[in-house]
Amino acid sequence: MNPNKIIDLKIITVGNYGVGKSSILKRFHQVDLDDNTTGFKTKKFIIDNHHVSVQTWDTSGQERFCSLSSSFYRNCDGVILCFSVDNEDSFKALDLWRDELIKFGYFPDRVPFILVGNKFDLEFKKHVINSKMAQDWCKYQKLKYQVGVNKELPDIIYHETSIEKLVSIDEAFINICRQAFENKIKISLSKLNNNNNNNEENNNNNNNNENNNYNNVPIFQIGQKIRSCCYY
Repeated sequence: MNPNKIIDLKIITVGNYGVGKSSILKRFHQVDLDDNTTGFKTKKFIIDNHHVSVQTWDTSGQERFCSLSSSFYRNCDGVILCFSVDNEDSFKALDLWRDELIKFGYFPDRVPFILVGNKFDLEFKKHVINSKMAQDWCKYQKLKYQVGVNKELPDIIYHETSIEKLVSIDEAFINICRQAFENKIKISLSKLNNNNNNNEENNNNNNNNENNNYNNVPIFQIGQKIRSCCYY
């Protein structure tokens, strides 16, 4: 792939209302986002010497009304699944958000995702979800969908983030962007190989058809054609 070509990636953040998705995006982009509508911001950087343009999409509270449209999910290349370490309901809702993604066709073997536990800066006694619980969820999700697709899936990475202390925010985004980038390259190469194989197969079929047509011509017709050619 041409290293000068800009690779476009769409990364979406999903999770219950109030877990800090918008705040995470604001910190990553270091700008304010519109708090009233679903929208996105773009950031450009380099991954493995390739220029990448990343659109990060935010629900901006629309998830409260269960009104996320298909356009929000459409053509996404990676998913940041968020919960708050002080909110057990947001953790329990992770399965529902995964089901929502799958409903729109984004299976784990097609689109990578990471798990983010936000508000890690809170006092430890306020944490109701610890690291082990989150990591166990990641392992379970991998095994669950690995059986369904009958192939090895990558590990689901868990990040604990803090808006106040700027903990792991850039690392989380770079991680999912790298996974999305590598997955997109893999898909592009797979499509290219399939196209090459199809073209080769079509060429072979055309050659076989020509040979079959020739073999099906009666001998006297072949001779007539040759004589006609020679006399002309």
